[in-house]
Amino acid sequence: MTDAWLKEQQPNPSEGASGASAPRQADPYGQEVLAAVLAELGALSVRLTAQSDTLRTVNKLLAEHDRTLGMLLSAIARVDGTMTGQVLPGIEQIRTSIAEGSTAVLTSVDRTLTRQMASVVDPIDALRAQVAELRGGLARYELDLRDRLADMARNRTDTTTQRHREYGEIGLSFDALYLQRVRPLVANAEPKLRRNRAERWRPGAELVRQILEALFGRAEANLEWIRKELPRQGIPADDSTLWRLLKEALVLRERASSVGLAHEWSFDDRWVPHEPMNRDVWAGCTAEDPIAFVVKPAFVVEGRALTKPIVFTSTIIH
Repeated sequence: MTDAWLKEQQPNPSEGASGASAPRQADPYGQEVLAAVLAELGALSVRLTAQSDTLRTVNKLLAEHDRTLGMLLSAIARVDGTMTGQVLPGIEQIRTSIAEGSTAVLTSVDRTLTRQMASVVDPIDALRAQVAELRGGLARYELDLRDRLADMARNRTDTTTQRHREYGEIGLSFDALYLQRVRPLVANAEPKLRRNRAERWRPGAELVRQILEALFGRAEANLEWIRKELPRQGIPADDSTLWRLLKEALVLRERASSVGLAHEWSFDDRWVPHEPMNRDVWAGCTAEDPIAFVVKPAFVVEGRALTKPIVFTSTIIH
């Protein structure tokens, strides 16, 4: 059932003369995703510039409105004094009506611009955090993994060392899978998941954990959960990024099993470094705050973590 379902979900782009293609290999340095994120940042900047132009146009219209009102009041002042008693109540009524209309227009414009600015600022904040995470993530993981593999090589036989090197490559591929498949997939759905501004980063972190638990946290990948739950979270079942993620996750699990050593993807926070400065935390979190839950698991081989987990920290207790 798993293979049949995956084939049904596979996108059918025109790739090659025959229409069939193999899943694209993950770019280990995240250039593809980084370029897309930077392009979206540019588009958001254009939207912000357009909103500024709209505000300038509104200000010009209000200035013209004030000039017209001044001309009207000047004309009224020239009316014959004998008519003042009859005209004055009407003048005051016109003046009140104009003032009320101007206030209503300004209030409406202010509310509209506030909503539009908020719709631009929130995605920009999220994209900036994602760009920073993509730029620093792979380099940090590679350095940490090389240090751990070098330490293992000094204490093990040639055969065991080679097998651990293979697991080291699997750990690096897992980190690349997280950065290039899982994070972009959830980033597209994050604005719909946010419940409030105070904890706006938490829903995305929770969804990432759920996806990784379904794919790596069990003896077998729980593709049924993926098929039923992700569409409810705003991720279509036929999304091309989701399809690549599922294929690559299953291949990664098979590679890990074929090497033959005891291994797991652990969500236990005992693999989180005790020193806050050495922790990898979710975007928007502070390393010194209490750990709420593990977002990305550690890849552990024979009781040693080859990759560091990512944690969500918060002062708000749920």
